[in-house]
Amino acid sequence: GAERKKIELPKVCPICGGKLTLYKSRLTCENPECSSEYFSRTSKWLSVNDVKGFGPAFLKKYSVKNLADLYNEDFRQAVIEEEGVNAVKGFSDLDKKTRTISLARFIAGFDIDGIGVEIAQSLITAGVTFDILFNLTVEDLVAIPGWGSTRADVFLDGVKKNEKDMRELAKILKIQEPVTSESSSITGMH
Repeated sequence: GAERKKIELPKVCPICGGKLTLYKSRLTCENPECSSEYFSRTSKWLSVNDVKGFGPAFLKKYSVKNLADLYNEDFRQAVIEEEGVNAVKGFSDLDKKTRTISLARFIAGFDIDGIGVEIAQSLITAGVTFDILFNLTVEDLVAIPGWGSTRADVFLDGVKKNEKDMRELAKILKIQEPVTSESSSITGMH
């Protein structure tokens, strides 16, 4: 039979020299200041919200440290002066699709492994609000259908890692939260 070769995964980020970690099928840099992390974060936000006009070249050229920077007038003006009409179209699409945003899309837009719109929606259906988001526990999450302890741990780590960004962005955007009934499965959680 054919001989199997063991593949050595890189341990060091080629961009910043930070430590690389394998999570599921994705190598990620542990350095939160790495531009590859900025690229990944911004890509996910734009992709989840189906924003057109900002391709990989844009994301590589403009290191968006916090998603809130995408809504900063000075940043926008600088990009528009350099990129012209395409940037205007991109920012216009971004505003149209995200200035008012569902909580599920807001959560899914952050670069948290395995959390897309459907999974985020399961949180909302269970009664999670923006205010509850930062106080959730593994126990709260595993009580929600489709949530196991691994997903819960990854999600809570992701929320913790993104909390500052999430709170900053929440001041800029109008997050639509469904009117919850008193019988939601996590009413009274803290």
